[in-house]
Amino acid sequence: MVHHDEPALARLSQEEFERVPREHATFSAELKAAGAYVAGDRLRPSSEARRYRQEKGKRMLIDGPHPETREVIGGYYLIECPSEEVARAWAEKCPMWDCDVMELRPVWPEATRSRERT
Repeated sequence: MVHHDEPALARLSQEEFERVPREHATFSAELKAAGAYVAGDRLRPSSEARRYRQEKGKRMLIDGPHPETREVIGGYYLIECPSEEVARAWAEKCPMWDCDVMELRPVWPEATRSRERT
């Protein structure tokens, strides 16, 4: 997952702002050619996000993704890797703005997903 500092992104020049999405197109093509790409998308701005919280069986709609932080998830790649080392190698190639943070997180294997949830 790629986390953006949206206020910092707003201060970038138009040229710098447009550079990273172009590089993501190239990166995505490389992942696909290697057979590692599973899914990925750029997300809309956090101002368009909505969250639901459930308390005591009642679900409530809450604005925004993470009101307590300035970093928001800006996009993600779901890739198939045989090891953490391979995932790290792909992460090293992923385009980012200087204000971005990338998070690598494994997903539950399909066969164990339902019985190992915590």
